[in-house]
Amino acid sequence: MERSIPRASDGAIRPARWVGSPPGCSPAKILIVEDNTFTRHEIISILGASNLTVEIIEASDGMEALGLLLDQEDVDLIITDLGMPRVDGLNLLPAVRGEERFAHIPVIIVASKTEIQGKLPTFERGAHDFLTQPFYPAELIARVRVMLELRTHMLALQQRSIIDALTGLYSQAYLWEALGREIKRGQRYGLNLSCLMIDVDDFKSINDTMGHLVGDDVLRTMGRLLRSTLREYNVTVRYGGDEFVVLMQSTADGARMVASRIREAVAVHRFFPQDRRPNPVHVTIGVACAPASSIDDPHVLVEAADRALYRAKRAGKDRVNVTEFLNSRGYQRSSDSLP
Repeated sequence: MERSIPRASDGAIRPARWVGSPPGCSPAKILIVEDNTFTRHEIISILGASNLTVEIIEASDGMEALGLLLDQEDVDLIITDLGMPRVDGLNLLPAVRGEERFAHIPVIIVASKTEIQGKLPTFERGAHDFLTQPFYPAELIARVRVMLELRTHMLALQQRSIIDALTGLYSQAYLWEALGREIKRGQRYGLNLSCLMIDVDDFKSINDTMGHLVGDDVLRTMGRLLRSTLREYNVTVRYGGDEFVVLMQSTADGARMVASRIREAVAVHRFFPQDRRPNPVHVTIGVACAPASSIDDPHVLVEAADRALYRAKRAGKDRVNVTEFLNSRGYQRSSDSLP
């Protein structure tokens, strides 16, 4: 399985490789960081001979590993040598732990017997396990299996804490972590970031006249509609009550098109198939867009989308209002999209 990844310190390109069962079996992704080619291939060979299903990514030192991590979204385990040129294993640890999205990836340190005195500092810097060379293949496999099980449990706990139980969307607790990450990504690649604030019009009336259980069904359906309308890589959040937030790397025009598509999808959906009356559920959407390079405070973008939502509500509901920050001085323009 080829991937576009940074070059190694020796100039070679190291594509990811499958070991164990073939693709399609949801492999765990393991990053092996080792400057000794023989040792790196030995680890890969041992894992390949096991019954583990893994995808291997290789790096020759910590600097290359950090570049690879920035391009990977879902590394499950890092196995790293302790002593390496440029960035060694000991200095790789704080760099990994300092990034929120890497903070909970298990790390196994591999070191020679002469480096055993470095064991305690690695645990102090966030390593989960320490393996001395030469090691038995069965021991490496067992330790890797334990770390992958730990990763599975950690992801399950994290998932429960960031997923809204009613709608299946991300919860507000996840919003600020995701927003900070999207801002950094946008700044790195010179992209615009858009925030959509979505509010179900007159939701209180739906609760009051039809009951709260019906209101909950409306919110569940909203979650399904948003998931089916948006792309998987957009961050979709239940912000609270009947409000939802969507984050996307997009221009103002692109975000307006997406917001209009959401509004139209809600307007034509039959929330109550047994009811012949016109659909009572509509949404109003405020959109804020800015160059990621101009966003110093993540809250500013969400607050701008909230103000755009307020303007759309005052203008008559069931519509989209877009606020566009044109430069870092905060100059902005606002416009409405009518139904």
